[in-house]
Amino acid sequence: MHITWRELRAVRLLAEHYADVLRHRRVLLWEDNTGVVSIITNMVSRSPELMHELRKLLDVLEMLDCELSVHYIKSAENKVADYFSRIATPRDYSLHQGTFDTIMETVACCTVDAFASAATARLPRYWTLQPEPGADATDAFAQRWEGEIVWAHPQPWLIPRVEQYLREHEAARALVCVPTWPHEAWYSQLRALADEELSLPPGVLQRVAFDAPQRLESWAMTIFVVLRGTAVPRLGTRCV
Repeated sequence: MHITWRELRAVRLLAEHYADVLRHRRVLLWEDNTGVVSIITNMVSRSPELMHELRKLLDVLEMLDCELSVHYIKSAENKVADYFSRIATPRDYSLHQGTFDTIMETVACCTVDAFASAATARLPRYWTLQPEPGADATDAFAQRWEGEIVWAHPQPWLIPRVEQYLREHEAARALVCVPTWPHEAWYSQLRALADEELSLPPGVLQRVAFDAPQRLESWAMTIFVVLRGTAVPRLGTRCV
């Protein structure tokens, strides 16, 4: 949906979440989306979708006896809220931190998280799909994996490219975390590249973005360890 619909919906969800705090109050909203400012100020929109969402917001405010006014603020002056609105990329999900830490301690200490966002990064150094503050680099496939031990936990549509990259770059080393989908061609190809593999049961993934895959909690995962037979810190050596 359009960003204006999403931000207008966010106002309603906030009012619902903090209902006990906002009840019988006058509330000032600082908003950096001019469309949302206009819609709430004028109580109207030409868009049926936005008008539907506005009515839902007004119903919540009426139920709470809450008076809402809105003022515009530039994004440049709204740094904290703007940062957290961008921290998760669409469909974001990740491995639970505890599971990741165990893998680092018992399998190999990775040096960079190759397919991350600020919300999902499991290592201090991480690469993102799009430019993002805090990222070490953008586009894992444009980086040199040689000399790194890469934590590669890509979204499913990127897995064939990861397998191809590892096949074409013999010096690249990585721990590749993928869904246990043996029927996919890339699964057997990664298995052929791996020195070893580790199976993880369903329940090791956590949602980060609201539109993460619906059946995420039912996915079993496989870690393909592609180290080309080289020695790495492992078996109880804690990563720093």
